[in-house]
Amino acid sequence: MFGKLFRVDSQSLLTYPQLYEQTPVEGLKDWFNKLAFLNLLADPIQSIKAKSATHAQLKKATLSLLTRPSPLEAARPRRALIASPKTAEPSLEKLVQFGIPRDNIVVVPKHISRASYGAIGKSWEKFKNLGR
Repeated sequence: MFGKLFRVDSQSLLTYPQLYEQTPVEGLKDWFNKLAFLNLLADPIQSIKAKSATHAQLKKATLSLLTRPSPLEAARPRRALIASPKTAEPSLEKLVQFGIPRDNIVVVPKHISRASYGAIGKSWEKFKNLGR
């Protein structure tokens, strides 16, 4: 996921392994330090047959967004990019409750691991432009 975002943001035609190899460590650190990443579902999905989290797992995971100490309190985000429509439903309410305006939340139309670079690029550009 991070490789796709980094590749889209750098507007490179290289594959992300090539891009990582050719980008100085300081460049990667600078990019990652501009963002706060949160994996909503911290626990692994229990079943190998399950390809994604259940609605109940996601709903339980969103409670951690506002539980003190909250990762949102630590990062104090003004905008959010949600990398999967499936996690959007349970997350949106909590992000808005925290104080992020709904207009400052961008949802990638497909899970970022399965989305095309074009779809990710549109979502990423919209997200970046929210901060301007």
